[in-house]
Amino acid sequence: MDSWNDERLDELSRRMDAGFKEMREEMREGFARVDKRFEQVDRRFEQVDKRFERLYYVMITGSIGLVTSVLLAVAFG
Repeated sequence: MDSWNDERLDELSRRMDAGFKEMREEMREGFARVDKRFEQVDRRFEQVDKRFERLYYVMITGSIGLVTSVLLAVAFG
């Protein structure tokens, strides 16, 4: 076909619109799946943060205990 008439152009336009509509829907679904996975990752990072907080507390407490015992050993030794 060498030339396009208005009806063929309108048909092409409708088909392209329908194709893009499907693609947008697929993209929305894909982004929703990715968002759910990021929510899981966020929860895991919260758990890791809590573990680091506990480790920090143990290190500070241990350091204070070690310094205190060294000072007491020097003072009464």
